[in-house]
Amino acid sequence: MKQRKLCNPDYKEPTHKNSPERAQIKYDIDQEPIVISKPTSDIFLKQKHPTDVMALYWFYYYTAKWQKTNKVYATTSFTAKALNWGKDRVRRTKGVLIKLRMVEDVINKNESGKITGHYIKVKFIWSKEKTTLRENHTLERTILWKSRREML
Repeated sequence: MKQRKLCNPDYKEPTHKNSPERAQIKYDIDQEPIVISKPTSDIFLKQKHPTDVMALYWFYYYTAKWQKTNKVYATTSFTAKALNWGKDRVRRTKGVLIKLRMVEDVINKNESGKITGHYIKVKFIWSKEKTTLRENHTLERTILWKSRREML
């Protein structure tokens, strides 16, 4: 318990399950899990360097959650430094993710056509809104199969 307090200054001791403090716990969208489906993992595992593909996709996904958008601002240098990789490794692995249609490069332009930013669109991000599909299992399977088939 003391170690948790040292690692996280906001850590509070658990309260009794019937206490009023526990009843006030709310869902924090920033703390949603990073969910990568089994079909997506299967696709990653079939690649020449599966751990690189998984790590980079996870990093982009993590960055998307942190920036609260699915179009992340993550330069090659920033990504390479964060993953302790070289820039060539980031570019090569990003190319695999683009080929698999898991991410795409996005270039924003203003009204006059001037480039205002380069972003990476992360696809297949799980969110609370999408969980309603799970109620209709047939629909979910169709959507997952369609997405998976498009990536192959």
